[in-house]
Amino acid sequence: MAKKKTLSGSVMSVGSYVIAALLMSIPLIGLVICIVWAFFSCNNQNKRNFARACLIFVIIGIVLSLVFYSSTNSLMASLGTLGGFRGVFDFLKGD
Repeated sequence: MAKKKTLSGSVMSVGSYVIAALLMSIPLIGLVICIVWAFFSCNNQNKRNFARACLIFVIIGIVLSLVFYSSTNSLMASLGTLGGFRGVFDFLKGD
């Protein structure tokens, strides 16, 4: 029979959460730590759930930035075909 991994139910202290958040804020290293804690080698259930929540926020951020980038890109492309910003600030020239 396969041995089931036992998870620790010990409560993480505030300092542990702060250190975990600081580690996860490092650009690429934090993502790797987050993935490892969420799915592979973390025996503390609190830390595992925190890492999974951080991964969800990362995925939401990536999706929102892709949507923002594509909408901005299409807006700039449509302005280019319509003549760009020409004529928009003509009122500043005066008569």
